[in-house]
Amino acid sequence: MALILYIPSGAVQLSGNPIWIVVTGAEIPVGATNYQLLLQITDNDAVLPTPQPDAITPDSVGTALFDISGLVNVPVVQEFEWPAVGCIVPHPPSILNINVQCGQTYIDANGDRVTAIDGVDSDLRILKGGLSDFEIGEMNDAMTDFYSSWIEAGKFLTNQPNNTKVSPTQIVKLWYLGQWTANHECTLYMDITTPDKVGHIPYTQNFTIYPNTGLLEININPAFVGREYYQIESFEVWIEDSVGEVSERRTFYVDNEYKENNNYLFVANGKSGVDVLWLSGAVENSIETNGTEGFKPMSSAQSSRVGTLLATSRTARKKWKINTGWKSSEEMVALVDVYLAYNLWLLIGGKLRPVMLTNGEKLLSDSMEDLHSTELELLEAHNTRYA
Repeated sequence: MALILYIPSGAVQLSGNPIWIVVTGAEIPVGATNYQLLLQITDNDAVLPTPQPDAITPDSVGTALFDISGLVNVPVVQEFEWPAVGCIVPHPPSILNINVQCGQTYIDANGDRVTAIDGVDSDLRILKGGLSDFEIGEMNDAMTDFYSSWIEAGKFLTNQPNNTKVSPTQIVKLWYLGQWTANHECTLYMDITTPDKVGHIPYTQNFTIYPNTGLLEININPAFVGREYYQIESFEVWIEDSVGEVSERRTFYVDNEYKENNNYLFVANGKSGVDVLWLSGAVENSIETNGTEGFKPMSSAQSSRVGTLLATSRTARKKWKINTGWKSSEEMVALVDVYLAYNLWLLIGGKLRPVMLTNGEKLLSDSMEDLHSTELELLEAHNTRYA
């Protein structure tokens, strides 16, 4: 009986969760001992070191269950455009493309080691990120998975809610991964609503998704793509192919009221995308310093200008306390992505700086309020010795 390789959760998976590979059909040859099933991983992009085949003894019905997440959960350089230049930007390095093959190994009746990779294989795409334990449990209850619920369903890769509020000049980022293994023609649509409710021809841009396109970064704002209006109330974004819609629709409401502060936090979210959050509240700038001192005994001819305590090291980190500005309950709950993010960047004063969020209890929402805000305490991701 030939070995069968099966990937239960689909062709796209997240590196931070278990990635199960099932191999079945094992039959122990007559006289063989130490029989095990093998799984060989090949990195199509030559990013991973070539690992030795993973070996597991099959169960009584000839099946072995492999979890390869530990082999593919590697650091990824988060790519995104800033300043934004293109409306649709492919990022091939954002995805790890691997091939998995199964085989078997055993000691034959003559005492010789036999190892064979049998050529039964499957391709798999890995995104950097993960689902919460609760979300995995919900999907298990619904008998679905990330690939079906997100990729095949055409969701943009973000945990931010629909109908979020943005600034008039904010370039929104959306992230999309095509489900197709061959070239696929698509069209990006943006429908714009102005306060006068006059109908406008939707903005469209044709593009092709190739097998090696990787994640698509969509940078969108009416003015950014040449649609200038005196004032915009909202805009809606989606993707279609020749058959119909292949993505969800996302609506963004523009807050045209004057804001003294307009800062933006770029957040590497748990679905492999980068969200841009508008922070319109008050800002406090400070600096956090650290240092050590050493004692030097006073010499016989020491000047009054020379101390006996000397600085042996001094470092500093910039620090910002920024209020988010008013957000809906749904937007506040989505801040969990900010609190869990490994990579954050703050756009302030025209400069994009890597930052880290301080630890502690964070307010998400209050049922007594319709609108909410909270203060984010951010530290520059550098300890610097110089100003």
